[in-house]
Amino acid sequence: MNDEPTRYSTPPLELPWQPPGEEPEPVLDCPGCVELARVREWARRGGDFTTITDANILLRRHPEGH
Repeated sequence: MNDEPTRYSTPPLELPWQPPGEEPEPVLDCPGCVELARVREWARRGGDFTTITDANILLRRHPEGH
């Protein structure tokens, strides 16, 4: 009887590269949009890609619906 576990060697899974979607544009007369765009630009200058992504998500889900 063999006590060794069965091991299966599989090649790494390669996922297709998807280019990022276009960034949402802020509505210029909306203070919330303007602030999110300002934060996004600040994060971009600092290389903070997480904050850039967060700002884009918040702009897309803006509660004003524009």
